[in-house]
Amino acid sequence: MRSEKGWLQTNFDMHIEHVKKSGCVEDIRLAKLWKRKVGLQVRTFPLELLVVKLLKSSRIVGLDRRFRYFLGELLNSKEAISVEDPANADNDVGKTLEEQWNAIHLAAGSSLLTADRSGWAAVFGTGTPVRKDARAVALNVSIQRGSGNRPWRRDK
Repeated sequence: MRSEKGWLQTNFDMHIEHVKKSGCVEDIRLAKLWKRKVGLQVRTFPLELLVVKLLKSSRIVGLDRRFRYFLGELLNSKEAISVEDPANADNDVGKTLEEQWNAIHLAAGSSLLTADRSGWAAVFGTGTPVRKDARAVALNVSIQRGSGNRPWRRDK
């Protein structure tokens, strides 16, 4: 994986396994959708690991509460959060977020404010997902068809 600061040596199979076992897969999917909706130019790899770091040991229940917590942590951190690569402890993949941290911080605050004032539909929209691949489909944003104020829920 290449970052602006050079190559990161990692093992993608270990990364995938780490994510699968994290208990944060739905949170990660929502964070990736959020990234696209707010236009952040950050790599998926460090974003996924950041979600796991912030939420794995959390006792917060409910996807919307967990996502609010995640955004709150981004908002409360003035600097990029250090994130250890599960495949290589020498890699701080959080460093790849440094250049975009101000944008991440502002997007988190804006998203929380928007959600508080107008609901998640105002953050995520009410149409179809940005991409039609298997991961985005899992987060079908179809509030208009009865999924309430939880745009990450699939219609049955």
